[in-house]
Amino acid sequence: MSIRAVVRRHGVHWTVIMTLVRAWSPLIAVQRRSQRCKVLLVDETSMRKRHRYVTVILNGDTGHTLAMVEHRSSAALTGFLMSQPHRWRRGVKVVVSDGSAAYKSSIGACLPHARHVLDRFGVIRWFCAGFGAVRRDTQRIHDGTKPVAGPQVFRARFLLARRGDTLTDTDQARLDKLFDAHPRLKTGWQALQELHGLYLAEDHDGALEALDRFCDLYKTGELPEFGNIVDTIIAWSDEILAWHHTGRPSNGRIKAHQQPPPNPTTNRPRLHQPHQLPSPRTPDNMTTQPTPATPNPTLTRKAKLLSSEHSNAMVGNR
Repeated sequence: MSIRAVVRRHGVHWTVIMTLVRAWSPLIAVQRRSQRCKVLLVDETSMRKRHRYVTVILNGDTGHTLAMVEHRSSAALTGFLMSQPHRWRRGVKVVVSDGSAAYKSSIGACLPHARHVLDRFGVIRWFCAGFGAVRRDTQRIHDGTKPVAGPQVFRARFLLARRGDTLTDTDQARLDKLFDAHPRLKTGWQALQELHGLYLAEDHDGALEALDRFCDLYKTGELPEFGNIVDTIIAWSDEILAWHHTGRPSNGRIKAHQQPPPNPTTNRPRLHQPHQLPSPRTPDNMTTQPTPATPNPTLTRKAKLLSSEHSNAMVGNR
């Protein structure tokens, strides 16, 4: 949570919160880093999009933030790891990070005994990128007519990105109708489901079986868009499959910390709003006709005089 979010939530001036953060953060950092850490979570986030990136380091056992280091390079992570005591580094058994080559080299140099695991969020994003290329090529119309993209495939883009075990009968029927018109799209979707099977499998052998089924679909030659995905899987195969041997860790704690804070709840009392009462003059409730207003004799006499004067004036004009 940012300083500005804390100010909005508690109604305190920004300088007060910032003074407390500067005074207590060194003490909290020393206390958190003194605790034993078996699972280390490493990820990047942006303080200003595309301008200022930081490396976030968390203790996977407790969920506490250990450090936020400037930049997302290998030197940034190496500087933090080497500043920790040797005993603390020896206690780290598993390191979870995204598919960053800089982080991989730093982890291999500073924590060679630890098991490096690739976060499945980034891996699934790679898988969906390959299928997204298949979908865009399928929906593209090549005969030069407009629209240049098939509307049915485009409207189902979010449905196609979901796992098969989360679909309802209505969703499956919609996909079956779409696959009948586009067989290549069905092959790409099946390949994506087999890649999901890497993480849906119960053990390492089940993940290899799902990977073999994906390779069978890729060998048909109908999915050249998955070529880069295959190269990536081969390069990161040890880190991807290590997920089944290390208790299935994830960088989900870091992703949760990066979400914006919810709106604070108010404790103001709410007044009871009764239902609208029926009108007493509705036809169903009306029992007696309203009495007409009593005419004023003075106003009636003046009206008659004005009417007669107006008639005499009209006759005179004639």
